Amino acid sequence: MGARTQIRAPRGYRKSGTGTGTFTGRQSRGAAPLKTLFPNIDRYFWDATLALCVIALAWVTSACAPEATLLTARDETPAQEAKKPCPQGMVVNGATCIDAFEAHLEEIDEAGVVVRVYPPNKSPPLSAKPALRLRAKSSLGVLPQAHIPQRDALAACHLAGKRLCTKQEWLAACRGPSNTAYPHGSRERAGACNDRGVEVLAAIFKQPSAPDTWGFDPMNDPRLHLVPGGPSRTGRFTQCASEVGAFDMVGNLHEWIDDPDGTMLGGFYLDTRTLGEGCNYGTTGHDQHYRDYSTGFRCCQDR
Repeated sequence: MGARTQIRAPRGYRKSGTGTGTFTGRQSRGAAPLKTLFPNIDRYFWDATLALCVIALAWVTSACAPEATLLTARDETPAQEAKKPCPQGMVVNGATCIDAFEAHLEEIDEAGVVVRVYPPNKSPPLSAKPALRLRAKSSLGVLPQAHIPQRDALAACHLAGKRLCTKQEWLAACRGPSNTAYPHGSRERAGACNDRGVEVLAAIFKQPSAPDTWGFDPMNDPRLHLVPGGPSRTGRFTQCASEVGAFDMVGNLHEWIDDPDGTMLGGFYLDTRTLGEGCNYGTTGHDQHYRDYSTGFRCCQDR
């Protein structure tokens, strides 16, 4: 073994019997170490560093936050608008909302409070004074309004903050994204929709339907709408729902659309084939005052 190297302790360092040592005076060269003078300097250093980081972060956040908030709002607004939900009783139909059910009418007062549900088998009076305020309503499990002319359907939708659907909107809701001929699919399905109902004119007038029973007064007899096997309550035919969630768009009642040619779409409970198949069924040429036991409607609204 070689000679040991002697390590000399600095001046002022006194070794104790336990093998440890302490400084007893000034070092011969330079000042005493900071940790000797300030035993907690490590803790002070890291506390100060953390405080400076917090202050710096707060400054950066306050300086950048207004612009970041502005950019976020600007970027998210279109997405939020695209996801805007539809009102109760309506379903999303692309850029619009459409009533999930054929409409019935509520009579309301000047304050918008519901006075009563208007009888679905009676046409709105033409000369009521004061004029009745009749608002369209889309709900599950009610008899939809029949005996309504296009003019009154327009007014009822407007009072509800809605409007009659355009032909394009109506067809889009009936056919769905898959563009099917029927709400429930590409082919007719027996019993899926209310399209094989009772001949209510024959039931009431005790004779087969014929041209002499198809006059204005017989076709607006309020008893027709209440015959069992005629129109059904909304949503009862659960399979007659389109992909967007609209019920009874084929069968049940003809539905007015916003068309100056007096068009109704979808057929009714006795016929969904004569003038087109399923969603493509359309009858035209009626003036805005025309009504009978088969005329109904639903509303649309922009999202």
